[in-house]
Amino acid sequence: MERLALAPAMLLQRIGMHPRYKGYAYVYLVLTIIQEHPEYLYNLRTFVYPKLTERYNCTQAGIERNIRFEFFP
Repeated sequence: MERLALAPAMLLQRIGMHPRYKGYAYVYLVLTIIQEHPEYLYNLRTFVYPKLTERYNCTQAGIERNIRFEFFP
């Protein structure tokens, strides 16, 4: 079970994503949610983004912007 919890962090580290950006926390939470509910992958805006907006108190546009900034600085 502990290995499963570390899987998103290891994946993000492997692709070169650094935890110093906000987008890292967002993608980490998205991966964690998708691990628990793989069917959410097909409709992120409906199932996953509302959970992120509640947790981080931001907008869906802000979430997408920070994720994009992380991958395309």
